[in-house]
Amino acid sequence: MKVISVKVPEWVSEQEAELWIAEGLGKKISRKIVLEVLAEGIPLDKKFFEETREEVWAEVKHKYIKMGLI
Repeated sequence: MKVISVKVPEWVSEQEAELWIAEGLGKKISRKIVLEVLAEGIPLDKKFFEETREEVWAEVKHKYIKMGLI
């Protein structure tokens, strides 16, 4: 992990900036996972979709914890 300087408006708290970064990382990680799954091909089954979504969110949460964001 590295530390970088980011300029934000005065009204933005440190916690809000961290949240924005975490949300951006979440989108990037989710996009990567979705593209990998789509490359493999998935059936359009609601139950399978729900299970896959739960797995993806568990992986995102695990990565956030590992990165110290939550």
